[in-house]
Amino acid sequence: MKIRLSHILLLITFTMMLVKNQYSQTLTKKAFTADSIPPLFVFIDSAMANSPAIKMYETQIVQNQCQMDLLKYNWMKEIYMVVDSKYGQYGAGQPGDQLSLGYGAGAVIKIPLSAIAGNGQRKKIAKMELEGSIFNKEILISELKKAIIRQYNETVYKKQILTIRVEALEVASISQKLSEKEFKGGLIHVDQYSRVSEIYFSQLQLLEQSKMELKTSMAVLLEMAGIKQS
Repeated sequence: MKIRLSHILLLITFTMMLVKNQYSQTLTKKAFTADSIPPLFVFIDSAMANSPAIKMYETQIVQNQCQMDLLKYNWMKEIYMVVDSKYGQYGAGQPGDQLSLGYGAGAVIKIPLSAIAGNGQRKKIAKMELEGSIFNKEILISELKKAIIRQYNETVYKKQILTIRVEALEVASISQKLSEKEFKGGLIHVDQYSRVSEIYFSQLQLLEQSKMELKTSMAVLLEMAGIKQS
């Protein structure tokens, strides 16, 4: 039994889709937070496995490949057979040439010219559609990877900013406590104490803002990668 190359390609495609789905289910069970950002490849691999757009193009590629396979035999639908049968005398019409009465039958296979001439063009169009769906998938993968890289780097940046905000708040907190102690001891005036306190509360606000920005950036990254949080 001969196995066509196209059938092997289809089998490989379906196998890869099953592996991707299994891998995506494994990733979904993990809980990723801003405190422990996994490496970039984890998000890219997950996006490749979970992206609905990629799955759509993979389905379209399989569909176009099947269409090409069907075109190999589609022209046979336009072939038809004409069967003719008759009963009577056979001969040239002269009494001496006439044969005895009997049955006669024949069959003719007819192939329309359009079945031959148009089949090559249909195959060419089907091949172009298949190649177009493959190119669209490659373009989508490239754009998705670039988007995830940008979002990942932004998330890492937000995490670094948050670390700086935490350190700045610690310094401001120490200054505020020291200033409060000096103010109660009469060593500084109220305006000096107010400025130090203002800096402290300003850093506290910036810290909360950084927390929210990091949380949002991480949520967007997880959504792009198709990773669901429990």
